Amino acid sequence: MSQHSRIACTVGMLLMLIAQLAVADPLRTGWENVAGIDLFYREGGETSAPTIVFLHGNPASSLQYVRLMEALADRYHVLAMDYPSFGFSAAPDRDAYAYTFDHLATTVGEFLRARHVVKYSLFMQDYGVPIGFRLLSKSPEAITAIVIQNGVIHLDGFPSAQDENGELRRHWKSRNPQIDERRLAYTRDAPYPQRPGWEWPARIPPEFVLANLTSARRPGVMAARNDLWLGEFKQTIQKSHRIFSNSRPNSVLRQLRAPIFRGFSEPDSWEA
Repeated sequence: MSQHSRIACTVGMLLMLIAQLAVADPLRTGWENVAGIDLFYREGGETSAPTIVFLHGNPASSLQYVRLMEALADRYHVLAMDYPSFGFSAAPDRDAYAYTFDHLATTVGEFLRARHVVKYSLFMQDYGVPIGFRLLSKSPEAITAIVIQNGVIHLDGFPSAQDENGELRRHWKSRNPQIDERRLAYTRDAPYPQRPGWEWPARIPPEFVLANLTSARRPGVMAARNDLWLGEFKQTIQKSHRIFSNSRPNSVLRQLRAPIFRGFSEPDSWEA
C-alpha cells in the first residue's frame, strides 16, 4: 500500500469514528420539580429500554456515574438524580425539609414517578444504599435487579462505629456540636484543587472534587448533611439490619425475586 493510500485509509477510519460519535446519544440533563424542589438529573438511552436507576453516594452526585451511564445508554434507559442539597439540586432549608434517609427516599420515589419510571434496576453506592433499600422495602415488585457498591446496612460494615464508647457511638447517643463544626470546617477550608496537597487517586479528576466542594459550600448544606451523616445513620443502620438482614427469615432480601450483585472496592471511593 502506498503512502497516499495509507493516509486515505487512516483519514477514512477517522471520519467513520467521528460519524459514529456524532450520532451517539449523549446524556440528557435537566431539573424535575418535585414537591417544590428542583431536582437535577442525568438521563440517557431510550425510555422504552430496561431502566437502571443510579443512586449516588456522599459527598458526590450523579456526576459520579456519567462514564458508566454513557457506556450503558446504547442498551438501557439510564437515570440518575442528585438528592436535595447534593450536586445541582436545590438545597431547601432544614426547617422546610427534614434531612433524613426516609425523607430522601420519599423524594426519590416521587421523582421516579414524575419521570414515569415503574420498573427498574437499582445501582446503589454509599448513601444510595439506605435510600435504595427504603425504595425496595416499599415497592419490592418494582425492582428487577440490584447492584450494591460499598454500601453499609449494619454495624459490621461501619468501622468507625465498632467501638461502643468511641466518638461516633457517643455522638449518636448525644449529639456533639464540636463534631458537626469539625465537618463544617473541613469543607469550608478545603483548598482549591491543585497539585500541592492533592490527595485523591489519579482516576478522580479535579473537576469532580471542585463540583462537590462548590455544592457543599452552599448556605446550610453542610448542616443538612450533618443531620444525615451523624444524626440519622444510627437509625438507618438499626432499621436496615432489622428489615434486610439475611439472617432473618422474613427479611426483604430473602423474599426478593431479583438478582443481587454486591461489590466492595479498596480503598473506598465515591467514583463508580
